[in-house]
Parts: sequence; C-alpha cells; structure tokens
Amino acid sequence: MRRYVALVHAGKRRTYGVAFPDFPGCIAAEAGFEGAVESAARALRFHVEGMIEDGEKIPEPRSLEQIQADPEFAEELEGAVVALVPLLRRSC
Repeated sequence: MRRYVALVHAGKRRTYGVAFPDFPGCIAAEAGFEGAVESAARALRFHVEGMIEDGEKIPEPRSLEQIQADPEFAEELEGAVVALVPLLRRSC
C-alpha cells in the first residue's frame, strides 16, 4: 500500500488542516488530529480517483527527506506535524 507524506497544521479551536506535497490542491480539515488524518485519507482517495478518471499519472510517494530538500515546501514544513497517509482502495 502506498503511503504519502501529509503535512498537518493546527488551526484555531482544535481544528487541523492537512495538505499533501505530492498532490497540490488535495487538502482536508477536521476537528482533532486523528479525525483530520482520517479525513485526509478519504480526500486523498477521492483526489486520486479524479486523477485516474482524467487520465493523469499518479505520482510515486516521495520520502520526507525528498520533500524537506525541496525549497518549494520550506514554508509549509514550518510548524507542521508529518503523517504518512495510506492511499486507500475504493470499497465496493
């Protein structure tokens, strides 16, 4: 199962936002850290399903070290908690 790096940021009132460096525009938000990560897994699956329908290539997961070395994500990494989120298969 593929796992992608997710950057989790604490917001106001115990809400958390999650973004995926490998999937620009794929985000999730939820109350509570665990809920945010679970919501992120669903958002990732939905995002990838859309990419597949559009005939887009699904990127291989980058390691945390690769993302940390990319200056594009320097600001996003500040204050983030890193989680590895699995790309879940669609349930029948």
